[in-house]
Amino acid sequence: MGYLNDLAAECHHNSEQHGFWDHLYLNVEDRDYKNPSIYAEKIALMHSEASEMLECLRNNKGEEALAIECADLLIRLLDFTGARNIDLDEAVLMKMAINKNREYLHRRNF
Repeated sequence: MGYLNDLAAECHHNSEQHGFWDHLYLNVEDRDYKNPSIYAEKIALMHSEASEMLECLRNNKGEEALAIECADLLIRLLDFTGARNIDLDEAVLMKMAINKNREYLHRRNF
């Protein structure tokens, strides 16, 4: 485990304790079925938080309001990765190594 994975486990546990995953299973005719759209819903909620960040910028709400929306997005992402047991620490390090070797974006020739 690493720092991000530990935070993900904590975020997911907290969201479970507060009912955000109560509809992981749907009861149909006295049988429980895994909700097929639960992860799509969680991704949509992340998108919603990113939109709230944009609104902070558009409405000049200041850095504190923007920071809170950034935190909301990160918490939702960590909750999602915690629920799916994604090794976010490893994925971030892997992706940073890939990005380190990318060419400069929009290379200028002047």
